[in-house]
Amino acid sequence: MHIHYVIPAYRESKRLPGFLNQLLPQLQQSPLKLTVQIVDDGSGIDEQDLLSRFIISKQSDFPFLLPPILNPVNQGKGTAVHSGWKSAPECDLIGFVDADGSISPQELLRFTELAIQQPGACHFASRIKMMGRKIQRSELRHYIGRIYATLVGMSLKIPVYDSQCGL
Repeated sequence: MHIHYVIPAYRESKRLPGFLNQLLPQLQQSPLKLTVQIVDDGSGIDEQDLLSRFIISKQSDFPFLLPPILNPVNQGKGTAVHSGWKSAPECDLIGFVDADGSISPQELLRFTELAIQQPGACHFASRIKMMGRKIQRSELRHYIGRIYATLVGMSLKIPVYDSQCGL
């Protein structure tokens, strides 16, 4: 079974290397056949150059890290994810994980195992509200997210707190 993960990125040259330095060794130890592809969503030439050089420096140690896709203009996270999925080598499962590292490599692998155990199902992650943790966002974004999560939860008939979780 071959799984292809896309990591959408927009101006992530500072956060993404730290996440990849944690993620890639974990994936390399996995018995699963995985490929990972970064899709930069129009961050600009300088940002894309930094990202490309970092990825190239990692590919000899991690051959499952594919060359990045560099979109010329920002079109949004969904478009970035979709362009990475369209360019995926023939695979059995596709997914994405956010560049911010909010989903740990261990959790990504656990999630992947669950997806393998239930073929044909659509899987998504949902964060839970945790005491002592504060997510910084504007009030408008908070309320729009709450409305959207409520609608998702009602349509799926499951309690979803954060339907925009990056996995």
